[in-house]
Order: sequence, then structure tokens, then C-alpha cells
Amino acid sequence: MPTKQYEDFGKLFRNERKDVNDPNDKKPLLQGYVNLNAEILDYLVTAAEAGQELRVEVAAWKFVSKAGKTFYSLIPQVPYAVKQGTNGVPHRIDRNASKRLQEHHAANEADDDIPF
Repeated sequence: MPTKQYEDFGKLFRNERKDVNDPNDKKPLLQGYVNLNAEILDYLVTAAEAGQELRVEVAAWKFVSKAGKTFYSLIPQVPYAVKQGTNGVPHRIDRNASKRLQEHHAANEADDDIPF
């Protein structure tokens, strides 16, 4: 049965090429990707046209794959204050996001072999 792919989704993995014992190694500690949905892109285009700061909020959850590798799942979102049309409102994370990510990872264990 095919699993649903989320448009607003990302992952961060430990950079296997990073030498954590070398203080001169300037490679990033983590690498990954993020997919942006149409709502986020529309917000970014509108903000850019208005000359505003281009900011997207990101929520992250830590997971361990069946292969034993730690990674972080990301959900980017339009800033909460922008969605509410106010400023200074505390950010609220989608309460269903954690469950949604767990279901996604359980169904997509093939992603464990990403070569970062």
C-alpha cells in the first residue's frame, strides 16, 4: 500500500564526511533537505515582494532508524504570527505532527540508506 508523502517535510542526518575530532574541519555537522509546500512558497513570494524578512519556522523531532542511525524529522511552516495576522504571538506546534511523522517513518524505513 503506498504511503502518503508530505509536501512540507524534511530530514537532517549526521554528516558522515565530518571529522568531529578535527577542530579545523569546517564541514557541517548535519546535512539534509526540506520540501516546501505551496502555502509556504506563496508566503515567501509575498514577503519578498513586500521587502520583508523571509523566515520559515521549523519544528524538529529526533528519531532513531531501524538501522540505529539518529536523524531529525523537520516540518517547515509559515510563522504562526503571520497565519494569525498578529505579531508577538507565541508559536504553536501542530499537535498532530509528531504522530504524523512517526507513521511516515514507520512506513518509509527505506530512507535509512541516504548517503550523508
